[in-house]
Amino acid sequence: MAGDEKAPIVGELILSHVAFLAPAAVIVRHHHEAFDGSGYPDGLAGEDIPLGARVFAFADTMDAMTSDRPYRKAAGFEAVIKRSVAAPAHNSTPISPIPSSPYH
Repeated sequence: MAGDEKAPIVGELILSHVAFLAPAAVIVRHHHEAFDGSGYPDGLAGEDIPLGARVFAFADTMDAMTSDRPYRKAAGFEAVIKRSVAAPAHNSTPISPIPSSPYH
């Protein structure tokens, strides 16, 4: 396992020793799992990935895409939503537009 792939396990261990954060440890452990099973650390797929971890992963992705990076400018929120609905990445939970959403 590569060093960066150990980070969710280390995060889980840290949170599990802090009483009020312990319930979130499973979310931290599984937020790099991929809906198609290609993620880490446990290779979970689909509905086997805890819902909280899937929500956290989506929020993390949204933050990454809507934040400036040294190598690129941030994408706008609306563009990221449209992209996520139109062509979800292999690791994303499939997203359906909300019927009343202005983004579909």
